[in-house]
Amino acid sequence: MAMQLLTLNGKEEGDNRMLPIFTDVNALKGWKNIFDENNKPTVAVLSFQEIVAITRKDGLDFVINAFGPVAVRIPFTFIDKMINSESYKARFGEDGMKNREVDLFGELAVELAVALA
Repeated sequence: MAMQLLTLNGKEEGDNRMLPIFTDVNALKGWKNIFDENNKPTVAVLSFQEIVAITRKDGLDFVINAFGPVAVRIPFTFIDKMINSESYKARFGEDGMKNREVDLFGELAVELAVALA
């Protein structure tokens, strides 16, 4: 079964599509409440490295905790610079998939929830 991600359009013409990522359970619940009862999205819990690997070819921006009290948009250009940096590659490998269980600071990775269409 193929996984298809649910994305959001930017507000302005020409904006990149955004992948909603949730680190806050309440923001996720609030977002899921905008869907009617029969069409609630399924959620997958993935590491940052897994999300980057999935979205890299489409160059999606990330929006963290969309519909939460504070939403943060991270442009793909920033993500691309980070994952192509020497320090990131040294930590996570050329493909970014080495050491998926640890984050950039050496702690256990924060699991991120993404919605599947």
